[in-house]
Amino acid sequence: MTGFGLGVLVPWTLILNHTVQSEFAGLTWERPSRVYARPLTLYTGQEISSKDLLIELQAASYRKTESTVAPGSYSRSGNYWQIYSRDFEFADGYQESQNWQLEIVAGRVLNITDLSGNPLAIARLDPAQIASIYPLDKQDRELLPLEDIPELLVSGLQAVEDRRFKSHYGVDPKAIARALWVDIRSGKIDQGGSTLTQQLVKNLFLDSSQTILRKINEAIMALLLEAYFSKSEILEAYINQVYLGQHGAYAIHGFARASRFYFDRPLDSLNSAQIALLIGMVKGASWYNPRRNPERALARRNLVLKAFADTGLITAQDLQLALKQPLGVNKQVSGLRIAAGGFIDLVKRQLQERYDEADLRREGLSILTTLEPVTQLVAEKAVTAGLEDLTARGLPKQLQAAFIITDVQNGEIRALVGDRIPGRAGFNRALDARRQIGSIMKPLVYLLALEHPQQFNLLSQLDDSPINLRLANGDYWQPRNYTNETHGSVNLLDALVHSWNLATVNLGMTFGPTHILQSLQRYGLELDITPVPAVILGAVELTPLEVAGIYQALAAGGYQVPLRAVTAVIAENGALEEAFRLTLKPLQNREAISIMNFALTQVTKTGTARALPALLGRQANIAGKTGTTNDRKDSWFVGYTDQRLGVVWVGRDDNQPARVTGSSAALRLWARAFREIPLADWQLEYPRGVETTWVDRESASLTAANCPGAEEMPFMQVGIPAAKTECLRQQENQSGKPSQRWKWFKREQQENRN
Repeated sequence: MTGFGLGVLVPWTLILNHTVQSEFAGLTWERPSRVYARPLTLYTGQEISSKDLLIELQAASYRKTESTVAPGSYSRSGNYWQIYSRDFEFADGYQESQNWQLEIVAGRVLNITDLSGNPLAIARLDPAQIASIYPLDKQDRELLPLEDIPELLVSGLQAVEDRRFKSHYGVDPKAIARALWVDIRSGKIDQGGSTLTQQLVKNLFLDSSQTILRKINEAIMALLLEAYFSKSEILEAYINQVYLGQHGAYAIHGFARASRFYFDRPLDSLNSAQIALLIGMVKGASWYNPRRNPERALARRNLVLKAFADTGLITAQDLQLALKQPLGVNKQVSGLRIAAGGFIDLVKRQLQERYDEADLRREGLSILTTLEPVTQLVAEKAVTAGLEDLTARGLPKQLQAAFIITDVQNGEIRALVGDRIPGRAGFNRALDARRQIGSIMKPLVYLLALEHPQQFNLLSQLDDSPINLRLANGDYWQPRNYTNETHGSVNLLDALVHSWNLATVNLGMTFGPTHILQSLQRYGLELDITPVPAVILGAVELTPLEVAGIYQALAAGGYQVPLRAVTAVIAENGALEEAFRLTLKPLQNREAISIMNFALTQVTKTGTARALPALLGRQANIAGKTGTTNDRKDSWFVGYTDQRLGVVWVGRDDNQPARVTGSSAALRLWARAFREIPLADWQLEYPRGVETTWVDRESASLTAANCPGAEEMPFMQVGIPAAKTECLRQQENQSGKPSQRWKWFKREQQENRN
């Protein structure tokens, strides 16, 4: 019998020995990739309100304290803020934590200094973590080497879980006997005699069954683990592996991640009471969960604190102070919830152009993005509250929306919302809802005309009369204006500002649907669409993101700037792995685009978006275009200056009539958001070849600034009206000065000679 036992035990031990040596020696844990918002850089003169700064700090899980004694904290006294930033690996290098202060007065940074009063040119906050891309095993962890783990946690863990850890060889017979005696006296299994090594073996190699075979395997493997690896290696593995809670579908492993999860603080900043709470949870993370079972967790924490005092890790005085402290656990997982799920969808798609899905889930990357926490929160609230308001106004409760806000100069996406409930996973309308764009298409039609300045300018006459077009299949298409009215001969600017369909179709047919669709290719769009006349009025299906890409080029003054959500990817070792750099592609029609931008500012003053100033509560020089599709199924609004661009779509997922127009729905959501976003007036500038001059709109003639009906408008130099008003001619005759057109002609001759 003994021989049989040895014949089985020896080979089995050899198998377990191979498992322990090979798997523990090559032990690697898959770390989730962390996704961060853009870092906030502060400088003297910067426009930022105290409210927005507070949102940034809360989003980055900074905690308010009486004095900033540790990284990740801030204090405030009136206009003065003191901030202690954390260490962070930025795309341009590692930045150590820094304690600095600033003063904000009237929504502007007045000064920034270090604690000695020396002025700082800039100060940069480490960014908010907005998401994680988890490993396939759904384990969330943050790895730390043993030397970076607080001594109180290392010693306290041993004091509570395994006081003889340094002296036993993986299995502690005394602990087993003591636990057995306690269990016999209590009449129930109340204590276990497992060492930290045994617990680690169970977590790494075995299941949680209570069978004799599993316990024998655990003991043998613990002895083997101690034979081949040092106490430090075992302890480090345990501290990084132990299960300490659940966040939805994702398991929280290791003390470092648990510290972030429960306290929004790095492990090395925890006090003795907080460390005791985490160690207490080792016995049962669910049973002693401080969010669900605070009283139970508090009793367990206090028991651990007393163990600290019994073993001399803290003094009796420290014990009394720690026992009086609350649990201090954040009610939410982060200081401020940003439901940026739609934005994260775009991040993943842009990363997948360069990374395999497996690499994103395994490598523990730091992904730096363009998301701006303040703007994202504003956009989320605008969609949620805006749609509720539209429903209260009698519109269908099934309305959905998408909202994209970008930085015009660099194409960085500052906010993206793809659902009326921003945190809800599923269909992302900002990226995937392909809907007809309606009148959003019209500026591209008028832009084609302006590219031919010898034929068209803002005052060129168009025909807003009924048109009957025969299609290839023999049917006839008879478009109408929204009000069913016609306006006869109208100038190009009025036709665009008031979005008159008949004038647009008559103009568009001079170029043809094929030419109009080809113009979309300038903006990186490849569409398989039959060139029927209806495309002139927006019978083209695009996503809100694609619409944003088109108008981004207009807002940027004729430079195509690819929209991007990711700026850099940093490897686990801190090396810059990938930089998503800004690229600019100048378009050939920059002169015409500058004139179009002027025209679209008139839309928000006297045209279909004229309600915008009242909705914003202020006058502002903003370019914009409303869009409404057939049967009022879709509502669009695009508004922009040279700083920010916003695109809003509102409609129903089932593509049924929603009783919406561009001005009744999308415009309202846009204005609700931009009431809270600083937006300076657009000071329009024009490239060489474009001049502004005073004209009379009614007669399409040059005039003087002080003549009746004078308006200042941009024109290409070769397309300036030739006619003059009688008022201008009289003034020129009285002054004897040459006409403005003659001066431009002479200037062109001089420039050509140079």
